[in-house]
Amino acid sequence: MGDSVWRSGDQHTIPGALLQRLETDPDSEYLDVNGTKLTAADVWSAACRISNALRQLGIGQHERVATLVENSPEMVLAWWGTVCGGQVSVPINTAYKGEYLRHQLRDSGSRVLFVEASLLDRAVDVVDDIEGLEHLVVIGDAELPQVASAKVHRWDDVLSADDTPPEVTIRPSDLGTFVYTGGTTGPSKGCMLSHNYHYELAKQIGYCWGRTADDVVWTPLPLFHFNALTTAVLGALVYGGRSAIYRRFSVSNFWPEMNRTGATITSTLGTMAYLLAHDVDRPEMPKSGAPEANTTLRLIGAAPLPPEVDDILRSRFGVETFSG
Repeated sequence: MGDSVWRSGDQHTIPGALLQRLETDPDSEYLDVNGTKLTAADVWSAACRISNALRQLGIGQHERVATLVENSPEMVLAWWGTVCGGQVSVPINTAYKGEYLRHQLRDSGSRVLFVEASLLDRAVDVVDDIEGLEHLVVIGDAELPQVASAKVHRWDDVLSADDTPPEVTIRPSDLGTFVYTGGTTGPSKGCMLSHNYHYELAKQIGYCWGRTADDVVWTPLPLFHFNALTTAVLGALVYGGRSAIYRRFSVSNFWPEMNRTGATITSTLGTMAYLLAHDVDRPEMPKSGAPEANTTLRLIGAAPLPPEVDDILRSRFGVETFSG
C-alpha cells in the first residue's frame, strides 16, 4: 500500500520531525521530564546510541521493542531510540503483570523489553514464557537477574553505543508504535500506528488548542498511552516551543508544577479536571492574589468534561477548557 492512498498532502516520519528541530533549534529546551530538561540535540544523540545498540543486539527494522517504564527521561529516550532505528515501540501499561503483561509481550512479538528496576520482578516472572523475547534491558540500580531465555543488559551499557545516525530508511506509512487497548471486552488489542499518524494527530490536537511556539504543554498522562506521546513529545516538534511531562497526576502538586514549568496548556483527563475544580484553595492558584499564583495557564484540555465542571474551571481559575 502506497504512502499516498489516504491523503495527498505532505507526510512525515517521527525522526524527520526531530531532525527538523535539530536543524533549526538544537539547543533550547524541548522537553522537561520530571524536572530533567532535554534539548533536541540531547534526544537525538541518545536516540542514535539506543538505535545502534539495538542493531548490535540483532534487532532489525520493523521488529518490536517493548517498554515497561514509568514516565521518566529513560522512557522518552527508549521510545525515541526505537522509532529512530525503524523498530516499533510497544509501551506497556506499568500496572500490568502476570498474564496481562505476558499477553502484550507475546501478542506484539517483542524481542526486547526495557524495564525499570522497580518493575523488574514482573518482567522476570514472565520473560521465559515469551518465545522470541531475547533481551532484557534494566533501567536503574538493580542486581541483574538470571533468566534462561534472554540476555540481560544494563541501560548504561546501551547508552555506551556510538551516536552515529542510524542508516535506515523510514517511510511515513511505516509503523512507529503499538498502543494496546484497555482490554475491557477481552484481551487487549494492539493499535498499529504509523509514523505519519503520530504527526497528524499531534497536528490536529494542537490546532484544536490553538497551540503556538509560545505555548508550554504539560501532561501527567502516562507515556504508554498515546495522548502524552502526541501532545507532549511530538507536539513540541510540530508547533515549536516545549513540553513538560510529569511522573503522575497529583492535585497538591498541580499548581506548583504549573508555576515551575510555566505551563500554558495542560493535557489531562476529565477526572483530573474534576478534582482540580473541587480542590481546596491554594495560594498557587490563579486569581488567589498571592505572589506565587500561576498566571500562565490559559487552557485545560480534558475529556470527558461535564458542563458544570467546565463552568467551575472557567469561573474559579479564569482558564479556557477543551474537551474533544
